[in-house]
Parts: sequence; C-alpha cells; structure tokens
Amino acid sequence: MAKDIRVLLIDDKSSDVKFFRHAVAGMGEGIAELMAIGSLQAACEWVESERVDVAIIDLSTNSGLDGFREFKSRCGRVPIVVLMNSEESSLAVEAISEGARDYLDRDMLSSDLLYSILREAVGEGRSATDAPGAAASLEDPTSGRPTILVVDDVDGVRDLIREILEMHGYSVLLAGDGRQALELAEGYPDPIDLLLTDVVMPQMGGRELADRLAEAHPETKIIFMSGYSDDAIAHHGVLQPGTAFIKKPFTSDTLTQRIREELAAL
Repeated sequence: MAKDIRVLLIDDKSSDVKFFRHAVAGMGEGIAELMAIGSLQAACEWVESERVDVAIIDLSTNSGLDGFREFKSRCGRVPIVVLMNSEESSLAVEAISEGARDYLDRDMLSSDLLYSILREAVGEGRSATDAPGAAASLEDPTSGRPTILVVDDVDGVRDLIREILEMHGYSVLLAGDGRQALELAEGYPDPIDLLLTDVVMPQMGGRELADRLAEAHPETKIIFMSGYSDDAIAHHGVLQPGTAFIKKPFTSDTLTQRIREELAAL
C-alpha cells in the first residue's frame, strides 16, 4: 500500500494555498497532511522538527532560486518540487538542474497532475533504472545515448524538456518549429531515435513534420504532445490507434516512461 505523504507548501499566496488545500483534501487516502508556510526560515525550522516527505517551493517568492538553494542546502533530504509561472520556466530549468525533483506550472495546475508529481517526487513506483543517467543503458546498451529531437514553439517548454531528458542520459536536439526541425535533421550526421513534437505550431504542425521526417528517417519513433483538448486536435490525426501521444502538462517520470516504452517498441 502506498504510504501517506506529508507535504510542505512554502508559499505566501492565499490563492495558491486555497488551491493546494482543496486539491489535497480531494485526494483521499495517500496524502496525510498539507502544511502551508509563507516564510522560508519558518519552513526550514518546521522540517527540522517534523516529518516532511516532499516540499513545494514557490519560485516567484521566497527569493526565487536563492531561496530554493538555501532550502536545499539546509533540508537536502527532502525532495523538492518547484512552483512557477509559465514565464518563469528558465528558473525551473535551473532548479531541476540543481536537484529539484519536478516542477509545477501555476497556469496548468490540476489535482491529478499534483497527485502524480507528489507520488513521483517521493520515489513511489520509480526503479533504479529511472534515475538520472540510467536511460542510456536501459534503452540501447550497445550505442549509449539515444538521440531525441524535441520540437515545440515555446522556448520554456523546450528548455524544460531538454533538462529532464539530459538528466536521464539522452542526447537532445531542439527546434522551435517544423521547418527548423527538418533542416536540423537533414544536416544531422547520426540517427535520430525519436521525435517528440508539439501538435499545433506555426508554419508547420507536428503531423506534417512527422510525415515529412519519416520519408528521410523511417526508423525514427514519434511521440506527439499537446496541451489542447482532444476535440481541438482530433483533426490532426494524432489520436488514432497506434499513434503515440502524451498530454501536456506531464510529469518528468510520465515523459521519460513514455519515451522508454516507445523506444523499446518493435
């Protein structure tokens, strides 16, 4: 049985606290307590005296990255998830590179996503092969690092995905749209193992990109991703049976697990 998780929220915004309390209350069995503290100093003191399984730190307050670093240096045993606004994705990239377990985008919060991230942050369901640096030997023990081409027109999304994948041992290529991706692939001398592409992008969408890339690289696996509703993207042909798709927002573990599955498929 999954253990109960005690969550520390370091955030002084009343709207955030209200959302998290409501979300956690609806999770039922598995989440024992949410403690919300606005002060970083008080949060560190709380961790010293009470059991905390995972901490959520708001990067828009608490001195941003400096606050994250201070908490990590004082309470390093506690897994940390960072909370940020969409325009602060560069801060989340830095935090993940410095040891944060995952991130939450305030503009895309949901109870289901929060529950998944909390479970993954404390390591439930995660094997040793899921650790950073383990992916290369898991996917292809003979060649080392699989290469993934990530295509998304939002800079922050690309950067976050790159950070996550590189932490898991992948070699990552980045493109901001379909045309740039095709130009990059044409000049890339080695195999591209997987294309991870957004569906809706300016100039060239993910479906057209995938079809054109397959003409030159039929061996490349493809995963589509989108934050739009199913109805909005159904006509793009990415929800058909046999098509790999991942819904945004996703957790780090959900992304890497989906990639492992697709790379392992015949």
